[in-house]
Amino acid sequence: MESRVLLQVLLVIFSLHTAAEGKHITKKAEHHKRIAVRDVDVQIDYEPVGCFQDRGHDRALNHKVKNFRNFLGKKLWEKWPDMTLVIQLCAEEAFKQGYTAMFGIQFYGECYSSKNAQSNYDKHGKSNNCVSGVGKDRANFVYRIKVNPIPVKAPNAVCEVEGQTFIDGDDMEVYKGDLANGECEQCTCKDGMLINCHHIFHCVLNDSSCNSYSKKPGQCCPTCERDVPDNAPKCTVKDRLYKEGESMEVLKPLGLKATSECHQCTCKGGELEDCHRIYYCEMNKPGCTQFIKAPGQCCPTCARVIPRPTPPSCKVSGIYYKDGESMEVLKMSADKKTGACHQCTCNNSNVEGCHHIFHCHLNSPDCASYKIVPGQCCPECVPVNPDEHALSCQINGLLFRDGASAEVLKESADKSSIYCQQCQCQSGKHTCHKIYDCDIQKVACEKSVKIPGQCCPSCACYHNGQQLGPGDQWLKKSGSDCIQCTCLMDGTAKCLRVLEGCQSE
Repeated sequence: MESRVLLQVLLVIFSLHTAAEGKHITKKAEHHKRIAVRDVDVQIDYEPVGCFQDRGHDRALNHKVKNFRNFLGKKLWEKWPDMTLVIQLCAEEAFKQGYTAMFGIQFYGECYSSKNAQSNYDKHGKSNNCVSGVGKDRANFVYRIKVNPIPVKAPNAVCEVEGQTFIDGDDMEVYKGDLANGECEQCTCKDGMLINCHHIFHCVLNDSSCNSYSKKPGQCCPTCERDVPDNAPKCTVKDRLYKEGESMEVLKPLGLKATSECHQCTCKGGELEDCHRIYYCEMNKPGCTQFIKAPGQCCPTCARVIPRPTPPSCKVSGIYYKDGESMEVLKMSADKKTGACHQCTCNNSNVEGCHHIFHCHLNSPDCASYKIVPGQCCPECVPVNPDEHALSCQINGLLFRDGASAEVLKESADKSSIYCQQCQCQSGKHTCHKIYDCDIQKVACEKSVKIPGQCCPSCACYHNGQQLGPGDQWLKKSGSDCIQCTCLMDGTAKCLRVLEGCQSE
């Protein structure tokens, strides 16, 4: 079944122009049958295109699909700067509304698209006014929509027809005959058997201009094979080229939402000619807003969008971490008098793989209590006698109150390594001690991104001076093993040390 559902699905574009119906050559339509193809569950993915300017009086994408900034409210900002949720929701909603090619997000959560998005999205030029995969004011971060059928678990009994797998209830065209004489029948798959087969049309296989006939995937009748000059005009249908004399099935809308026609046409002189109806296609699925078409099927099928599950994440001290990210977690003793910072990893929404990295000193007589500060692992001292005029400390350009502690990124004097320090401000001066290295980032990153709540930076998706896209990977040699980095949707990369050796660049 997977071979069927994993075929690249082509979106039905109901603007195909065919020539007027004429005298057919390869097929004779005798009955006007109706074919209904089962629904297909799909998930909507997307790939980034880039950041582009927009103008209020002349929008590049002129239809507002939905304002997710208002719809999500506070939930939109819970995982900032991770905007995966709003991007995914925008992709799904745009597709449901019939905008199947591209969409853009501006003003952090406003979803836009248009019927001519592919030709207009960049009409005002590129922009730098985007962040975290969304546009700010008057800028669209644009994405291209990708439709992925969800694999269906095949039942015990299926029907195999010319290399394609069909399940119960599927209708299909079946050729009965040989390369000299035959006909097309419409059958239904039931319990692994083809049932209710009935004649649709004969296949005319006696064209004297044909050298021979051959059976090709996706076409019921055998195809005429003739000598065609290399420079002969070709026909393009759904991005596929057909040679002079080749026939194909094409979908022709009737201007009615309920029905379309499947026509058999022949490529002649670069145009589709001798087109004639072979059957009708049912297009009246209740609640269906979008149809898709798979290779080997003329009639489209209803695409039911299944929302993609929210990616797993972990919430630690008010900050969300994506699956696979690491974070510092405070572990307190039962009496709350001692504590330690542990390095942990988010794994399928669970905080796992924790190991001790440093202690938190929570026993100073000058502290009345300690408080948790977002982005800081060890609790911060609340002085017994607060001094409003106590001197503060400036550490790496940031100002810290007297008694406050912070994790600070530091580069060694010889610039050979970067590491995290725990620093504390006391009477206008600060003292620091090293807590752990950021060796992976030093080796693997050409550009770095500082993430709130993380001391070590994350790698930006740059390698050999080139910006990479989601899913792209690169390797960096580190001693006897490698560091492997994989680009994420937000422009950062997840880098892990792998034990296998790698080739030196």
